[in-house]
Amino acid sequence: MINEQSTNLTTDVTGPETATKGIVDVYDVFGPASQTLQGADGLASALGALVLVPDFFKGEKALDEWFTNVTPENDALKNAFFGKVMGNGFGGSVQALKDVA
Repeated sequence: MINEQSTNLTTDVTGPETATKGIVDVYDVFGPASQTLQGADGLASALGALVLVPDFFKGEKALDEWFTNVTPENDALKNAFFGKVMGNGFGGSVQALKDVA
């Protein structure tokens, strides 16, 4: 798997450059775990497809404890993350993904 920077969206890419099929791997707010990237490799291998795993959250991710240990501090951290992702990052990431495609 290689990591490419295209516009503002860093994207992990795996699969043959000659692929005629493509998959965009969209994950949850907890970010792309190692299993996500392993799954992308498996899909690319099994289907002969080019698989893109864009970093929609620009290296950040939600943490489990924000949801399992509800405290005012964790609520503030969770709200700050979602405010940042929805406010500045996610919309621009979607446009950058369109540019890559």
